[in-house]
Amino acid sequence: DLYAQAVAAQWNPELAIDWSAPFELADEVEDAVAQVMTYMIENENAALVVPARFLGQMHPHFREVQAVLAIQVADEARHIDVFTRRLRLRGREPALSTAGGQASLKTLLDEPDFSVAGFLLSVLGEGTFVSLLNFLHEHGPDPVTRQICRLAARDEARHVAFGMAHLLRRLEHEPDFRSRLAHAVETRNDTLSGT
Repeated sequence: DLYAQAVAAQWNPELAIDWSAPFELADEVEDAVAQVMTYMIENENAALVVPARFLGQMHPHFREVQAVLAIQVADEARHIDVFTRRLRLRGREPALSTAGGQASLKTLLDEPDFSVAGFLLSVLGEGTFVSLLNFLHEHGPDPVTRQICRLAARDEARHVAFGMAHLLRRLEHEPDFRSRLAHAVETRNDTLSGT
C-alpha cells in the first residue's frame, strides 16, 4: 500500500514548483535559507544512503519492502535536488556543516541492523524532519521554499509510516527488541553528548 501511495504521489520538480515565483529577501535571510538548505541536503544524503545500503542486502523474497525502499531512495534524491536548486536559486552555495550534524548522521550510517537504522532514521530523524518541513511550509520566507517543503513533507511522512509499520511488525514478533531500540537511543545520545 505504501508503495502504491508513493507511486501515485510522485512529483516532478519542474512542474510542481514555480521556480520563477517572484520574491526578494534581505541578504541575511537568503543566507539563512542557504544554511537551512545545507542542513536539509546533508540529512537527505543520509536518508538516501541508509536505505540504499540495506536495499542491496535484502533477500528478493521481500520484494514489497525492496520496492518501498527503492522509491524512498528516489524521493530522497529528488529532495536533495530541490533543496540544492533552492539554495542556488539566488546565487548561494552550500553553507557550513557542523561537527555535531556530521557526527549525528554518521551514527545512522554506522548502524548495521536494518530495524535499528530504520528506527533512528525513519522514525526519529524523518519524524523530526516532517515537523521541520511543515514549519517551513507554513513560515518559510518565500514561495519556492514553502512549495518545496510542502511536497517533501508528504514524502517524508510516508517514510515515517513505513518505519513505524516495520517496527510494529518486528516488535510483535520480538517484544524484547524494544530494549535494543532504547539502547540505540542511549548510545546515540552518548555519542553526540560532546557535540
